[in-house]
Amino acid sequence: VTLVVLALALVIGVLLWIAAAHYARGVDALKVHSYSTAVSEFSVARVLVFPYRNARSLEEQARRALMDEDARREQTKARRAAVVAQLENAGARLEAGDAYGVLTTLQAIDEDDLQATLVSSETVRKSADALAGDLAADSRRALRNAAWGRAGRFAAALLVLEPSSELAVALGAGARTGEDLSAKIGKA
Repeated sequence: VTLVVLALALVIGVLLWIAAAHYARGVDALKVHSYSTAVSEFSVARVLVFPYRNARSLEEQARRALMDEDARREQTKARRAAVVAQLENAGARLEAGDAYGVLTTLQAIDEDDLQATLVSSETVRKSADALAGDLAADSRRALRNAAWGRAGRFAAALLVLEPSSELAVALGAGARTGEDLSAKIGKA
């Protein structure tokens, strides 16, 4: 009887030790926001069929955090997809020669989402760079043709796409100067 009790105590002790190790790894994973690891560690932190300490509640907490993290990731993916769609729409409007449409389309994009998307995807970055080059070329063409408002809208759209663009500022200033000069000549 004593040997059986000792063997049973040893088995339960080993199970407690294993459960405690899983529990500790789960707590560590939870601290570093590794929720999937935390869920798996807490789910096996059991002694026979009973959860070790508060492993069940911590597992649920980790599951909720994992679901929240997945939801945030999906929202980010959706926002980036919307930015890509808006950039494609702006490109289509530019091909159609719609300066106002390009400007309003680009202004509708959230600046933070635009920057995050440009940083995260090389393909989107190249596409945006090509769009910026086309905007600059169309703005210059409009300046040469004395289409001041059109040139200004293309320059403003370029400035939305590249906020630190000195070229966009120069093109916009040229459009305003031409518009002012045109107004003065018309008045004269």
